[in-house]
Amino acid sequence: MKDVFDTADMPTEHGSPIWKGWRPRADAAAVSLARASGAIVIGKTVTAEFAIRTPGPTVHPQTLKHTPGGSSSGSAAGVADGFFPIAYGTQAMGSLIKPAAYCGVVGYKPSFGVINRGGTKLVSETLDTIGVIARSVADCALFIGAVSGQKQEWLGGAELREGGSSGLEFSRTLYSRSPIFCATSPQRSASSIASTYRGSRIL
Repeated sequence: MKDVFDTADMPTEHGSPIWKGWRPRADAAAVSLARASGAIVIGKTVTAEFAIRTPGPTVHPQTLKHTPGGSSSGSAAGVADGFFPIAYGTQAMGSLIKPAAYCGVVGYKPSFGVINRGGTKLVSETLDTIGVIARSVADCALFIGAVSGQKQEWLGGAELREGGSSGLEFSRTLYSRSPIFCATSPQRSASSIASTYRGSRIL
């Protein structure tokens, strides 16, 4: 559980010495939803201070001299290193998907407001979104479906139910048509798309 979520049974310090040892009176809404769905909270994961400032002590699980990204650094590194199968993260800008990408796991940021943010330390009232980090898209869909009440079919369809932590047997590629991309010649653009597709098939 990223250490920006209130937990009644363990300290919530927001990655800051200012809040050291603080014990909330109740769980955050997201924590309560997870527990009600059968999740067991085994601990708190490192976050950058207040999810935006000084990075925490977590390092990349495979290359200890590199950053795991932030601010959901502990969640991503812990999932990547096998300490736990799934963890909450939060994101106002790139605080969930960036560490997931750095650590080679799946980061899913649902639409704004899908998971109740009550009892969560926010960076931005209008941007912060609660999401999840796991080892597969299927695991993310299962968890988000459980805590949000959304049906799993809405989150991705029947093919996700077969994937689990072993991974999925299909891939999808997203192309971002930026102004620079659109300024290139049609031949070069087509070549870039073809190369990206071939790479995704190899991966």
